[in-house]
Amino acid sequence: ASNERPSNLKVWVLASRPHTLTASIAPVLVGAALTSFHDRNYVPVSSADEEATESVISISVLAILWASFACLIQLGTNLH
Repeated sequence: ASNERPSNLKVWVLASRPHTLTASIAPVLVGAALTSFHDRNYVPVSSADEEATESVISISVLAILWASFACLIQLGTNLH
């Protein structure tokens, strides 16, 4: 048995429990899929509704941002 201490990086990676990150990403992916489905099937009632549906940021960009945020929360919770 070796008495060598693992590297700091290995300790941080093991403490972050990367296998749990899918639990934080899954709800974001489901929400993005539902939003995309709703957005694709939405029929505007008036011209004001058409203008309101034009988004500056796409759903995929928002999903990536929220997934990143969810992963950071999960990592912070695991390291606490």
